[in-house]
Amino acid sequence: MRGAPARRLRAAGCVVVARAVPRAPDGARSPFCAWAVCARGAGWASAAPRCRVRKRRRGVIRRAVLHSPLVERCTPLGAELRGLAGSFLSRDVHRTYARFAQAQLARAENRRRRSGEVRWKQMMHLIRLLLDGAALLRTGTLTLDAGEYRERLLAVRHGERSWEETVGWAEQLTRRLDDALATSPLPAEPDRARVEDWLISVRRRCLSEEGAHRT
Repeated sequence: MRGAPARRLRAAGCVVVARAVPRAPDGARSPFCAWAVCARGAGWASAAPRCRVRKRRRGVIRRAVLHSPLVERCTPLGAELRGLAGSFLSRDVHRTYARFAQAQLARAENRRRRSGEVRWKQMMHLIRLLLDGAALLRTGTLTLDAGEYRERLLAVRHGERSWEETVGWAEQLTRRLDDALATSPLPAEPDRARVEDWLISVRRRCLSEEGAHRT
């Protein structure tokens, strides 16, 4: 969908601007910072609005859009989307987190074996992912604050921990992720029906506004 209809949809779009962490007092960039603009109505495919996520680190950004309490701008449709955050969650997150972490660790090990180089920022994000996944499975709630692990994570990022120590921590967290699955309060499947009903309702409302503009 292009032209005037798309512009009207964008004008009445679903927008959320959120941060993963508060702004630094001195304006310095935080390693755990993310901005996001989600679902800025660019038309539909199969009754689902396309989403545009700005800047890099899209996984962090999507989590910020739905779960961060640090919201700086949110349209009414954006608030509706955030209200559906729990509907996207299920125990299937275990597979998503575990597979991604395993792939990242294998990639880091291969690079270290070939060149001796370790990308410590990548290792920090791997650890952070496992921490988030285990906590999500255990509590049913996604938390973006690094909390008590912040300083330890920053030490990894700055290369102040050995490779062996960092890999050992990742392996420990992987076991914690596996253990949390058995007793997780999350449902077996996401609530797809609720999300689909919302997407269809958004489309109908936007089409109704589009019709009103034409009359």
